[in-house]
Amino acid sequence: MDVLRIWNEQLVGIEGKLIVTDVVPLDTSRLVTPGDISSLAYTVIPWLVGQALIQTPMQAARPIKLYQAADSSLLAWDDPIVSENDVRYASALHAIEPTLVLLHGRPQPYIQLRVKLTQVMPNLVGKKKHAWVKTGDLIVKAKLKTKKTDEGWETTYEHPVEKLLTFMGVQSLPPMVDGDIPVDSDVRPIYAIPPSNPMIASGPGPLFLDQAGFHLLASLPGTAPLLVKKAVASLREEKVVNTGEAANLNAMVLAAHADVMLRLHAASTTLAQDSKFFDKVMPPLVALTRLDVPDAQRMLEGKHDSNSLNDWLMNHVVPASKQASENGAKVMIVETSTSAASQEAGLDPKHVIRRVLAKHGIATQFIMHIDPDAQAKRRKTKADDRDFKATNSIIEAIRLSGHLPVPTPKVKSMPASTTVLSILLDRIQDKGPAIYLPVITRTVLGGNKPEVFWFESCLDSNGKWFSYGEGLAAIHGTDTLLKPDQLKTLVTQSLLDCKINSNDSLIVCLDANLRTFYGALKDGPGEGLPPVPSDAAVVRIRADHQVAQISGNHTLSPNSAHYIGTKVGAFQSCESASVFYFVSPSKQYGSVRSQRENTRYDVSERDLRDPWQQLGVTEITIITPGAFSTATVIAEQVALLCRNPSLWDGYLRLPGPMHLGKQVAADHPILEMRRKSEANRYGN
Repeated sequence: MDVLRIWNEQLVGIEGKLIVTDVVPLDTSRLVTPGDISSLAYTVIPWLVGQALIQTPMQAARPIKLYQAADSSLLAWDDPIVSENDVRYASALHAIEPTLVLLHGRPQPYIQLRVKLTQVMPNLVGKKKHAWVKTGDLIVKAKLKTKKTDEGWETTYEHPVEKLLTFMGVQSLPPMVDGDIPVDSDVRPIYAIPPSNPMIASGPGPLFLDQAGFHLLASLPGTAPLLVKKAVASLREEKVVNTGEAANLNAMVLAAHADVMLRLHAASTTLAQDSKFFDKVMPPLVALTRLDVPDAQRMLEGKHDSNSLNDWLMNHVVPASKQASENGAKVMIVETSTSAASQEAGLDPKHVIRRVLAKHGIATQFIMHIDPDAQAKRRKTKADDRDFKATNSIIEAIRLSGHLPVPTPKVKSMPASTTVLSILLDRIQDKGPAIYLPVITRTVLGGNKPEVFWFESCLDSNGKWFSYGEGLAAIHGTDTLLKPDQLKTLVTQSLLDCKINSNDSLIVCLDANLRTFYGALKDGPGEGLPPVPSDAAVVRIRADHQVAQISGNHTLSPNSAHYIGTKVGAFQSCESASVFYFVSPSKQYGSVRSQRENTRYDVSERDLRDPWQQLGVTEITIITPGAFSTATVIAEQVALLCRNPSLWDGYLRLPGPMHLGKQVAADHPILEMRRKSEANRYGN
């Protein structure tokens, strides 16, 4: 009725029609049958699992009573984590989220548990979008709306929730709490943006995940864990002879402040000391050329309209860059500022600068100008002497140049000459059909010059292989993303000329998001693949929320929860022989001691400030092995591409060549501007 009123429409007697006339029992045994999974199963089965999990307390550091929320998640409502000092206090709730997920090659779905720590606001001051609300026996994640009134800011439930509850004869939601919110309140607002210096950091930790898994096993007799086994004893890279010659990197700098140039120059000379990656690898010889253009400060800080910025770039920056590029420079490091970054996405000059320069073949990396007055007020420690922002800008400029410091790693069992072609897919979904950005890269194992496939001149032209830097600029200079038919055309054309050397063996890594267009990439029944050569291995890569998490060691502790520790390597599913996993810790996971053998209930308030994480998992599914000897050999090679990236220190969630594509997509002006808009919208 309210929607009709908003649209100034009427439907006579609608309230009389909103009557439940019959309740039809749902036969849950028919949700999953051989060859068919009902769409209702993905909602009903997790809810039923949650019902089983709340029947008995979960055995953790203490027995925890779980409550099921309306979205099927389970909350430790009566056992919040609390931290307080003389100035402030904080609380957080453990949440367990059961979902129904498919495994490639397995007809039956399985239950996946994700665990989270939801940070609760101590009052209504700050950005928020939702609140956990307990009304009777039900907990809902209610939407909130904050507006400014004559008396100040007022927070209410998102219209028309309360009207709907009243109309249905259900108890209304409890009122908002003014001032400090008790930790046992029935209304617990959730931070839209977590605090930068939280008293309780993110993550419930690996041990809590394992405890949740064993609670599931105890609550649902007959269930069993999904097990994996070590696929290879260790990932060994074939040694490559190092020539000992340093590469050259020529880069332009567009800056309004001289200190930016000084910071970049200092960072370029101390890469070996300030970067763990270049501690082991010879850094390139970096030559920086600052562009001499007028009015740089006003333009780079966003104090202009879009037309004047475009004119400034075309009349001053582009001509200056052409002179500087005579020494081969095709990369530009551009100064930005907090004032520019704080503007709405459409007013931030970064997106226009990147697109305009890309149209002239220049790849861009941005560096934040540091206000010396603000910097002087900060407490300095020894670690602060290193300028990480400048160091990262130089490292990103190396990537943009397209010359990787070390060759793409290769396992010994791979053929001598093997091309790896990767297709990453990003997308935007508004009202109507989605639009897409595929980034297609290829490299030869043992080589260090990746290539990118893109349209030669416009979206109606044929595609061609560019060097990485040229291809990146061609993509960033494109004003629109692709429609489905354009995407499939580009993919098909790239596979007509996919090998760097005609006699190469070929591994094709496909983003799991491509299953929308190619049914054989789905976990369930489906047909259709891109036109890959018959001798090529086709590998589906997934690193999203549907990938199974590694929760414990079933060999060492089959009957009780146990901290899994640090694991690195390639594992194979015991349920589906085509599914492998690359498991690795992040730097944070390996360095935080407080999460070892503990849950949040076990540690001191000081340790509650440590962010906790789970082991990272990348799913590697061998769709077809092609001419390779075994699926394990392919999985080992792909896992090595995650473990030993050619530029970054640490482990990657995606194979190195696909990660290069992800970086291109993430920096596309359209996608970058869209994500900033979403962050601003959801953060308000």
